[in-house]
Amino acid sequence: MNSRLSSLLSLIFPITSLLFLNSGSHSASEALLWTTPFWLVLAADWLSPSMKHLSVNNSPEGFFNGLLYGLAFLQFINLAMMIRFIGELTWLTTQDIMTSVINLLVVRFLVGTSSCCSGIIVAHELIHRGRPLQRWLGRLLLMSVCYDHFAVAHKRGHHSHIGTPHDITTAQRDESFKAYWRRVAKEHFLYAWRCEKRRLDKKSRGFLLNTVSNKVLQGLLVELAVVGFIYAEFGLLCAVMFLYQAYSAVRMLEAVNYFQHWGLIEEETHHAIAWVSDSWFSNLLLLGLPCHICHHQNATVQFQDLVYYEQGPKMPYGYFVTNLWVRLSNTSFRQNAALQLESYTRRGD
Repeated sequence: MNSRLSSLLSLIFPITSLLFLNSGSHSASEALLWTTPFWLVLAADWLSPSMKHLSVNNSPEGFFNGLLYGLAFLQFINLAMMIRFIGELTWLTTQDIMTSVINLLVVRFLVGTSSCCSGIIVAHELIHRGRPLQRWLGRLLLMSVCYDHFAVAHKRGHHSHIGTPHDITTAQRDESFKAYWRRVAKEHFLYAWRCEKRRLDKKSRGFLLNTVSNKVLQGLLVELAVVGFIYAEFGLLCAVMFLYQAYSAVRMLEAVNYFQHWGLIEEETHHAIAWVSDSWFSNLLLLGLPCHICHHQNATVQFQDLVYYEQGPKMPYGYFVTNLWVRLSNTSFRQNAALQLESYTRRGD
């Protein structure tokens, strides 16, 4: 699907974040300039060529695994660098305060975006892998954004019930992103907890062993320990910003979940399981995520081998543009999506 060179585009956000954090506090204008790569990515996604017209050039599995591990490493390094960066900000004068606030906003913008792209997206790939160490690395990445329970909810819930009213992740046709966000933020955790309880109850090993083996509880305790450690060692502001980048990354993820399956109830849409996006640029930066239909047909297929399918209503833009559209102008998105879905359904009649 992707050549080795083009796949390196997935490094844009983590590398930008790393360079910004490593160069220390910036003036207000300099800090804002560091957001330029994001706007360039947005423009490139808007103008992206279609992936279905590009040639296939697969590379050895080792290279793509190395890319995943590199992205994971950058995720953890960026979080450590973020904490150091925040600790070095100054708050003595009014000018210092204004500059530091702008730096914090850019940190949230850059690290939050990177945490979604090099954290959650990589985690999504790894939790579906067969090797236990790879799945554990995926969970650690999810813990870095305080969302480890997503691994259970996604694999046991979304993949099992996709396209049915039982799928938490499928947004209803009349559901706004605001309502969807409030719903899934709670229901994903509760669903994961119930899944783990059912799994452990079947083993009948006693309360203590079941408690220790509860994956949702394990993740929650690690996440609380990390936040507590950051607070104790580096202060309240660092702990708050750690949680803020996590919130930003998870909200971006859930915006993707929202538009990937918006309104696609199986009995109403001729068994379409996902919206289609043929953005070559989104596909490279997000490790094959737009090839979502192929992923649901076989979740064990590695990202570099995913195939683009067209069996679903088509989004007019790539994932980056659509993500902003969903969050900033949701009414407009839903109006357009409803028209696209009606057109697709009529073609299936």
